[in-house]
Amino acid sequence: MKELIEIIKTGSKEQVVDAQKKIEKFWQGILRPLSDEQKKYYEIFLDEINYFDEIKDASHQVYLINTLKWPFLVLGDKHFKFFADFIIKAIQNPSGKIRQSILHAVDWLTIGVDIEPPTWSDGKLTAEEISLMHKNKRIYFELVQEVEQLLKKYEEPRFNKFTYIHKMPSSVYKSLQYLITERLLRTEKYERMYQDFLCDQHVLSPDIEPQSEVITEAEKIISRQQILEKREEIEEDLNQLLKETHSDFSIRDIKDIIYEEEDHYDLMKIVAMFDRGGDALELENILELAGDAWNYFPHKLLGGISPAEKALEHKK
Repeated sequence: MKELIEIIKTGSKEQVVDAQKKIEKFWQGILRPLSDEQKKYYEIFLDEINYFDEIKDASHQVYLINTLKWPFLVLGDKHFKFFADFIIKAIQNPSGKIRQSILHAVDWLTIGVDIEPPTWSDGKLTAEEISLMHKNKRIYFELVQEVEQLLKKYEEPRFNKFTYIHKMPSSVYKSLQYLITERLLRTEKYERMYQDFLCDQHVLSPDIEPQSEVITEAEKIISRQQILEKREEIEEDLNQLLKETHSDFSIRDIKDIIYEEEDHYDLMKIVAMFDRGGDALELENILELAGDAWNYFPHKLLGGISPAEKALEHKK
């Protein structure tokens, strides 16, 4: 593993791609969780992140970040604070390529970290698992708070004229906006959880109307018709992707995995159906589509409805 990482930090693009594929082979978590002994293979990345600034150029720094998806998935639960601190550092990097690559990597970290009881657990969690979950939930939303503070630091009057984030000029401020709205608080569920966290921390009184645009957004109610329309759209996109990747799987296979879910590794089974070892952008698109399917398709453990419908019930 050490030799492969060294290639990623110093090799040619072709050598880096080959090394990344070899590192990927270490990970069998797509089909089953790793043992503690197998997870140790990835602990070397903790040291590599500490010496990130010593990598010779931005391109090779990006290569390393693109490889972090595996340690993020494998070690995220127990080293969440360490990775969160690295995200905060990387998202402020002057290089737009580095900021973009860390935005892609964040999704892999949030998938690997439980901040609420998984639907498959049925309340059967150990005291240690519950303690770790609560700890990571606190770290997660403290990360959101830290990003909000950085937004104030990097805000400039010239950004006020832009209604949409994607139209803003490339900047740390724009990357921070994407981090908080598209990654950390990417669904209504996370926005609501963050609001509850703020109330619990006495940062926001429940009797005070939220002023933050992020919190206000959580008050929007998604109608059931919109959910059904979104589900149809996702199904069309999945069918198209299955054709493009010449996959041996079908839309029924995807629905069955989601319906019969047992743990969060099931989501990675869907990602694996499409992953052809492409670049970070391709993987990001696959991950986003798989995440949408997970949120909008029915789950047996939720009584045959989707998480989006469950959230709507809670909202009502």
